[in-house]
Amino acid sequence: MSSIRRSSRFFTTITRYRRVAGSYVEGVWVDGARSSSSNTASVQPGGGPQDLARVPEGLRTRDVVKIFTDDDLRTADETQSLPADRILYLDEEYEVVAVDDFTMTQMPHLEAIAVRVDRSGVDVAESPA
Repeated sequence: MSSIRRSSRFFTTITRYRRVAGSYVEGVWVDGARSSSSNTASVQPGGGPQDLARVPEGLRTRDVVKIFTDDDLRTADETQSLPADRILYLDEEYEVVAVDDFTMTQMPHLEAIAVRVDRSGVDVAESPA
């Protein structure tokens, strides 16, 4: 997926953090290893009605961004113990909560909704719904 035009006016470099699946070790949960990669994306303010409808209710008061990219982004997958990708943008960390795949179109790309991670360290997945 490398067909999005990357005009410097609209695209910026973001850092994507991804964890591998965690597991229980002697009855204690251990997070999987975290890796990072630099990606090119257009990050726009979110928060419109259609964007907020896709954000879990307990997180709708947080900052929301919409990310357009041709790089892979992942939401959480509880069945495989995979946490969602996190994005570092303007010194803030955001967690991906929804991804639309438009790779079968004339301009293949992904559109993702991400919410700002609470600075208290509480994960998005741990926040009350």
